Parts: sequence; C-alpha cells; structure tokens
Amino acid sequence: MKLSLRQAAEMTGRTKSAVFQAIKAGKLNAIKNEQGLIIIELADLNAAFPVDKRDEPRRGRPAGGKLKATTTELPENTPSQNPQNGKQDALYLRIIDIETENARLKEATTNAQERFEAALREIQDYKTYRELDRARIRELETKITDLNDTHAALTAEKERQIEHLRRENTILLQQSDMIKEYFEKHKDKNPGFFKKLFA
Repeated sequence: MKLSLRQAAEMTGRTKSAVFQAIKAGKLNAIKNEQGLIIIELADLNAAFPVDKRDEPRRGRPAGGKLKATTTELPENTPSQNPQNGKQDALYLRIIDIETENARLKEATTNAQERFEAALREIQDYKTYRELDRARIRELETKITDLNDTHAALTAEKERQIEHLRRENTILLQQSDMIKEYFEKHKDKNPGFFKKLFA
C-alpha cells in the first residue's frame, strides 16, 4: 500500500516534518512519483515506526497492532487532491536533494582539504630535503676548497724542497769539480798525501 507523507504522518501520530526527518536520515524508505509527491510503502512505515515505540493510538492505528490505513490509498500516478500537499512534498524532496548535495560537497571539500594539506606537507618535506641538499653541497664545497688549499700548499713545499736539493746538488757538483781540478794540479807534487787521502 502506497501512502503520502500526510497519510504516513497521520497513521504514526507524528508530524509531517518528523516523518520527513526520518526519510532524510535514511531510516524510512520513500520515493518520488511523477507528480513530485513523496510515496511511502506501508511496510516501510511499519518497519521505521514500530508499534511499541509510537504515540498513543490515533485514528487508523489500533493499539497493540500493526498500522492499518483507513484513509484512501494514494493511487499511483494520480495527482494529489490537495495541490498544497503536492507542493509541500516537492519542497521536502527538494530539501532532501539539497542536503544530499550539501553532504556530497562537504565530503568532497574535506577530501580536497586533506589532499591540499598532504600536498603542503610534501612541499615542506621537499623544501627540507632541498635545504639539506644545499647544506651538504656547501659542506662538500668547503671540503674541496680545503683539499685544494692543502694540495697547493703541499705542491709548493715539494717544489721548494726540490729546488733546495737542486741547489745542493749544484754546489756538490761544483765542489767535486774543484776537488778534481785541485787534485789534477797537485797530484804530482805530493803523491804520498793524496795516496793517504784516497786510500
């Protein structure tokens, strides 16, 4: 049996707004017909509003028993007899659509915010890593400069030592030549001395 929002409200002893809130919360199943009216199945209404949790018995609902429709069932694809009811039902459905869309947008916004925050964290991590890389580069450049300075200092010292050895070698060669020259001049004059000297 198909019921309108007004009929469902009358049979449960609740207001149309309360029934609508149950639909919006997903506790009560409902559909919209071609005329834009909210249609509720009697079985769904009984499931959503158990008898033991309802208000005092009202017209069309005996105490202690299941809901029985005493009002005229709303025929399928038939316009409401009261145009105002149709407008209200359409308004309720429009509110449901808007709130559903708002919930979807809110979820999408939350997801976008989470992605945005994750992107910010990645950017911050990238900046941190880049700063670490720059610090490492500066450290390596300092070490290279120190090594170059050390190498230059060692090279200069080595060249000084080589030049010193060259000078010493030149002096030794000169002294050796002088000794040879002296020996050649005096070897015949005092042969015994040179024999003792080079013995």
